[in-house]
Amino acid sequence: MNKRVEVSNALLRKLKLFYKDKRCVLTKSIFNVDWHHLDENHANTCFQNLIPLSRDYNNLLEQYRRIEKNKYNDWYGYDPSFSPESMVFTSRHFYMQGEVALAYGCARLASWLVRLYPSIFGRYKNHLIYSLEAMKSARHSGEQELIKDIIGRDFIPYIDKFRIAEKLQLLEEAASIFQEYGDYVNAKEIFDILNTKYKTYIKRDALETQIRLLRRSAILHLQEHDKLLDALAMLKMARDNNGASDTNRLAGIINSTAWTYMSLEQVDKAIESLDEVMERAFKSDGLHNSLFVGPWNAFETLLTYYNALNIKEKRKNKKIKNIEEQLNYMTELSSAEHFKLRPVAFQMSSSFKGDINPNTSSLYSSLTSSILERMHVDLSDILKNLVKDIISNLQSRI
Repeated sequence: MNKRVEVSNALLRKLKLFYKDKRCVLTKSIFNVDWHHLDENHANTCFQNLIPLSRDYNNLLEQYRRIEKNKYNDWYGYDPSFSPESMVFTSRHFYMQGEVALAYGCARLASWLVRLYPSIFGRYKNHLIYSLEAMKSARHSGEQELIKDIIGRDFIPYIDKFRIAEKLQLLEEAASIFQEYGDYVNAKEIFDILNTKYKTYIKRDALETQIRLLRRSAILHLQEHDKLLDALAMLKMARDNNGASDTNRLAGIINSTAWTYMSLEQVDKAIESLDEVMERAFKSDGLHNSLFVGPWNAFETLLTYYNALNIKEKRKNKKIKNIEEQLNYMTELSSAEHFKLRPVAFQMSSSFKGDINPNTSSLYSSLTSSILERMHVDLSDILKNLVKDIISNLQSRI
């Protein structure tokens, strides 16, 4: 057995900063919480491999270990509150609240449970759905170490085991990360592959991927200020396919539609489309409605709405003043919860700012602290390796 490596003071500070103290990722409790090693290797004591977990749940894990060791294949008595499906449900709840660290921890733990305890959780086909949930939260946190670790330990070693639709979903995820960190060249290259070589397959067997792909491809057109009517058509198709199945994604699609209208100098249509989101995304007290939209989409929609109204009104009316107050609140929330605005969203939401000068505006100065930093070179390299491995594997399968 590997010798246990204790958590250093520097690592402890980093973990507590990310998780906002030693809070269990499932319950948020700070009482009787341990640092759990995801891979159960106590020598692998690092930021990427540790999550705070209640001691009660750690005791349950000890039971799972004994069952797995003895291979009780007919045992089905696991605690339903401590199962992958329960964890991913909790993860999505935290995600919509903006608690990206807890959302990440829940989903990542679920991913490891499926891999470590096949005798108990054998009915789960693979861990991909849970790792993708963890990736979604890691992306919004801006913690590139976590993104790199998920790619290196959860994705690349298992490429051969994933189904074709899942591999295409991974390609779309890689392109999304490139796009969100401002690497539009690599993002466009992957989107072009998906939109040409695998378009028929995605349309037939991967609706979720198709919806996300339509929106992100439309945003690429906006960034290039090219084929704006095609972008509108893509966003309409994305909205029609999405329906009411994912309200947070719907808010993002509507916000992207508003960007397109503003790019076409149709500000009234942009405001009209955003009104629909604003009515549902925020409560009467000004706080975002986590049942409908995640805080980043609320944040980005607010920013777009703010700029659209400024263009329309050309003056600081009461409505604009209220939105400024909401934006300041969302900026503070972003800092507290460690979620970040995506550079692409900030760029698009702010590119129609009219008379506002971001260099002198205190609002824009505070917003810049909430934006994802440029992607590190090592993350870019491992993403490229992931894409290369997936495409090579797909060519041998399709």
